[in-house]
Amino acid sequence: MRDMGCARPKSHGEGKVQAGENFIRELPTVVVIEDAVVDESLTLEALGGLGFEVTFRVARDGVEAIDLLESTMPDLVLLDIKLPKLNGLEILERIRKDRKFDDVPIVIVSISDEPWEVNLAYERGASAYVFKPADAEQYIQRIRAASRFFLHGRLCLSKGR
Repeated sequence: MRDMGCARPKSHGEGKVQAGENFIRELPTVVVIEDAVVDESLTLEALGGLGFEVTFRVARDGVEAIDLLESTMPDLVLLDIKLPKLNGLEILERIRKDRKFDDVPIVIVSISDEPWEVNLAYERGASAYVFKPADAEQYIQRIRAASRFFLHGRLCLSKGR
């Protein structure tokens, strides 16, 4: 893995990571909103291979997602569109109406590559749109790349980075 220019934790598990000599920071939190068990598993595998630790919380339907977000302040949201009870675009719209989530990146992860759906996601405030490929390894690579991109700035705590 290429060096992202930030301190990396040396141990695994819950808690805090030390960055630099005098600064302690909580682990970044990723909220995964995904109803498909296989896709959830691949997403968690991608997060496990980031090269730094994260904590994660999972919601499996739209109502559970809204409840989870009321009690969690994530550093990143990975959001499927096709969800039971409340679809991902409706969740996205609700999240973006709440000012406390203004700086939280929301990555749409979907099997749909329909231009109207991609455009609608961006219009409603998506930070990125990742198409779910059929190939598991490509899926993991895409989720890992998007997660690294959006979490990197939250991990770079030293001046000038």
